[in-house]
Amino acid sequence: MRSQLQNVLQYNAWRKRTTKKSIQEAIATTQQLRQEVALDKTSIRKMLKEGRIF
Repeated sequence: MRSQLQNVLQYNAWRKRTTKKSIQEAIATTQQLRQEVALDKTSIRKMLKEGRIF
């Protein structure tokens, strides 16, 4: 039964097949974006506080 589950293809939100390589690329892209759009902790706290108001 386990081998049957492994044979099931998995797709992402854009209906593209997910592979180990695609997942690694997505993680690398996310890490790069975090560095480029890095916000200090006080800015994040302010945004969270404003988000709770709405």
